[in-house]
Amino acid sequence: MIVKTTGPYKLLLLFPDDIHDLFKKHEREYILNFFGYSTQAEYEKLERMHKEGMTTYRYSLALGVVQNEQGETIGHTGYHIWNKDHKNAELFYSLKSDKYKRKGIMSQVVPLVIQIGFEYMHLKRIQARVAAWNTASIRLLDKFGFEKEGELRQDYFYEGKFSDSLCYSLLAPE
Repeated sequence: MIVKTTGPYKLLLLFPDDIHDLFKKHEREYILNFFGYSTQAEYEKLERMHKEGMTTYRYSLALGVVQNEQGETIGHTGYHIWNKDHKNAELFYSLKSDKYKRKGIMSQVVPLVIQIGFEYMHLKRIQARVAAWNTASIRLLDKFGFEKEGELRQDYFYEGKFSDSLCYSLLAPE
């Protein structure tokens, strides 16, 4: 696990072995609290990841937990679809509740995730997909130098319907 702090926020970036260790050493309630979840469905999703695998021949996951000063988990970030052979991964981030949004939290945390991607994971390319209507996310990606590459039609299923997404990327500094 990599732990980074920025202002009042802490980022804990876990890799598959870290998540497996959590399930081996801790009970359901601890795991739910650690990830900031409260429902059985959320727990079952994590448990499925643990039991069925978070890595394949080529792909892996890096799951970040974002905590506030009180140690409460307020969001998640990290990389899914980490292709180690091609040195690229897809960035994701979200906050648990609207009460945390538009406060600059991800503006403080995402640079740490990018740094870990380039320095620790040795990525050459970080990509991100975002809904075209999500202007806050688009501004965040623009702020950190991501370049828009195009639009992916009917790319993901959200709130009962398929939506298009915009594809962005950031390349490692030369």
